[in-house]
Amino acid sequence: MVAGLGYEWALSPILSQGVNVNFRDINGWTALHWAARFGREKMVAALLASGASAGAVTDPTSQDPVGKTPASIAANCGHKGLAGYLSEVALTSHLSSLTLEESELSKGYAEVDAEITVDSISKGSFAANEDQVSLKDALAAVRNAAQAAARIQLPSGHILSGSDNREKLRCLLIM
Repeated sequence: MVAGLGYEWALSPILSQGVNVNFRDINGWTALHWAARFGREKMVAALLASGASAGAVTDPTSQDPVGKTPASIAANCGHKGLAGYLSEVALTSHLSSLTLEESELSKGYAEVDAEITVDSISKGSFAANEDQVSLKDALAAVRNAAQAAARIQLPSGHILSGSDNREKLRCLLIM
């Protein structure tokens, strides 16, 4: 209830009494799910800073057999920016849990691939208004997602075939 209402001031006393930040209600919703449902951005930030899991899934139901993440709940309720942020946090958290060892070359390849993706998106023309302020953050999220995708695909080996990819790797070696 505290998370849905956005009472950030109440979070610390509750957690200091030993309540787990990922405590689930009868439907499997955590405080992060409730904060996402009502678009409470400051509460979401406070919960994440306290260790809440952005990838937590609600209990499955007959209407929703897979469950919902806080990001999907935020998106369904019209809080698109918050949904994107929560998705990025969940992705970043998941990727950091992977124990894939990367060579310096693969890290560089992922960065180049992400830059190419972001450059192709950012070449579009945008009107000078408040949308440009959030565009920078959106492009940063795209860059992170593209790097993650490149790092996931790189170990399979088939990504490095083809002249375009060889050229990208050659550029990396020059840097």
